[in-house]
Amino acid sequence: MNSVQRLRNVARRIVRGRNPIKKGEIKNDDFYRLIEQTAARPDVRTILEIGASTGDGSTEALTLGMARNPSRPVLYCIEALKDRFEILARRYAENHSVKCYNVSSIGLEQYPTAEMVQGFFKVTPVDKRFPDIGTVLGWYQGSATTLSRSISKSAGLKRSSRKTGSSDSTWR
Repeated sequence: MNSVQRLRNVARRIVRGRNPIKKGEIKNDDFYRLIEQTAARPDVRTILEIGASTGDGSTEALTLGMARNPSRPVLYCIEALKDRFEILARRYAENHSVKCYNVSSIGLEQYPTAEMVQGFFKVTPVDKRFPDIGTVLGWYQGSATTLSRSISKSAGLKRSSRKTGSSDSTWR
């Protein structure tokens, strides 16, 4: 199944009101290995992963690389959706280098509106294989509804950085 087909399948589930818990999309491929190699570099000390999902894709690659890194970096994982976050937090509960937060990187007030999505489609050339604007707006509505139930009005990065004592520059 190619990536466009996978995206359509996920979108159908979201539109139907089911937010699927899926296996990591970055898994045992060139990108996975590049992520792992990067996390193993001694100059890497802090990692922020936005949208960690259940932690079995890119998060796994990051932790494998971190295990070889003499600088002993810390990985901050952000996952907005509660069901995915719970799996993520359980998966890395014993790994003290991984800090998991059930927050969104943006607040609801920063989430794009349907009009913004439509405007993007008007000014941006889109590959013909990509779904039409009606399909995308259906996905948008499904994810907006799910996120509105899952995240607070304020941006999670600010709350997480306060919780850890980190300055905003740590998140850049």
